[in-house]
Amino acid sequence: MSSSAFTVAPDGKQLNALVKVEDPDTFNEPIHMTQRWRKVDNPLLETVCAENNADHFNQGLFPIPEAKKFDF
Repeated sequence: MSSSAFTVAPDGKQLNALVKVEDPDTFNEPIHMTQRWRKVDNPLLETVCAENNADHFNQGLFPIPEAKKFDF
């Protein structure tokens, strides 16, 4: 059996995840794991990557425009 809890720090700048795993057949005692993420003030910038964007699984994705000839 496992359980998890997500909490936000009072100042709103940190997200905490606590996971507890209990499996008597595998572990002698419960395992407690914590992961913390800190909020930073860096803006998220949009980036575009035109490589490997083919529709490999035939999902009907909108095709990415491709130039007819090279720019150089």
